[in-house]
Amino acid sequence: MLVTLWRKFSPFGLVSLLLLTAASAGASSLAEVKARGKLVMLAFPHQESAFIRVKVEVDLQHYDGIDYEILEGFAQSLGVALEVHPVKPAFAELIPALLRGDGDVIGSSFSITPERQAKVDFSSPYFAGRTVVVVPRDSPIHAEADLAGKTGATVRGSSLEERMKKLPGVRFHYVEFTRWNYDALKEKAADFTVVDESSAWRVLPAYPDLKEAFMLPGEDLYAFAVAPKSDLRPALNAYLATLQASGKLDQIVKRYLGDKAGSGLVPRGGERLEPAGDPDRQAVEAAMRLYAEHLRTGPVEATVASFTAQGQLLQPGMAPLRGREAIRAFLAPLADQFAVKSVEMATESLDVRGAVAYQWGTYRQEAGPKAGPFASYSGRYVAEWRHEADGQWRIERLMMQPVEHPGG
Repeated sequence: MLVTLWRKFSPFGLVSLLLLTAASAGASSLAEVKARGKLVMLAFPHQESAFIRVKVEVDLQHYDGIDYEILEGFAQSLGVALEVHPVKPAFAELIPALLRGDGDVIGSSFSITPERQAKVDFSSPYFAGRTVVVVPRDSPIHAEADLAGKTGATVRGSSLEERMKKLPGVRFHYVEFTRWNYDALKEKAADFTVVDESSAWRVLPAYPDLKEAFMLPGEDLYAFAVAPKSDLRPALNAYLATLQASGKLDQIVKRYLGDKAGSGLVPRGGERLEPAGDPDRQAVEAAMRLYAEHLRTGPVEATVASFTAQGQLLQPGMAPLRGREAIRAFLAPLADQFAVKSVEMATESLDVRGAVAYQWGTYRQEAGPKAGPFASYSGRYVAEWRHEADGQWRIERLMMQPVEHPGG
């Protein structure tokens, strides 16, 4: 994409590429997992989590939760056992542990974020969750604008910390576990906290003096993380696709979160939707091909129009671009200086549910200064689409993850 050109001249881009190159040397392989007879899952268990917790009613060596069940099934499909390696002392240690080779896969309600995409590869998403702002019941906080100058409780290294960093003017109070976010409000150490909707469902009833103030826009996509270029990723994606098609993913999610959770990637606020038929899938594929063609031929306005009014363009090493004006302001100067010779977008998986679609795959392009020379860029992408009132599919969120050096 034109966006990748920015990385060539950015120190952040160079650092990200160096991290990817260094990490890939230690990537776990499918053959290694099968040879040792076990898949090692890196996690940060905590008892209020629906995704990975210690099964204390049995002993301290048994686990359950959505992530555990999915990866246990994946391990069984490979003919190996699942071993959980709890990471200490904090959630922030998960990625360093993966890149050191301490385990094969992170399964810990792990959201896809641009910062994490710079370091690891993600599986297909298996759950879409919204983010809730929780406050004391008598708090004057009712909207995002009210958070300026306030102190928020969060877990260091979590995607929710990253989300809070994008809120202007907030201060941070760090805790070790999600449950302690609620305690921080009760003890008046913080004015608010930002938590996953699934956490609020399970934990908030135990805190009658707290309430949900409002939802932050958008959804977080949960996925499993593996080391860059690990061939565990396509095997895991194939297993997730089978799990979702069979309805078992839906059953696992509901077992831990209840019927209100819907299923892994079902849009909220409506009846359960069956997977869309071929016409809808073809329409999303066509919209992505058109987006790629706009990148190659222009004009910038056509590329920008591929996004919803509140659409986001995200890439490691740069702040998220939110809304068409921000995307236009970023792309227009690049289009003046650079040209795109070719763009290829390959879809690895596509899930269409009603008016929402999730697409992930790989891209490759040839681009460079208009006077030349051109270089090759490649990577992975995750796109969230919305079917809008005019009948068009547009990008709600596009996350890019370059994985190779130019020309590589």
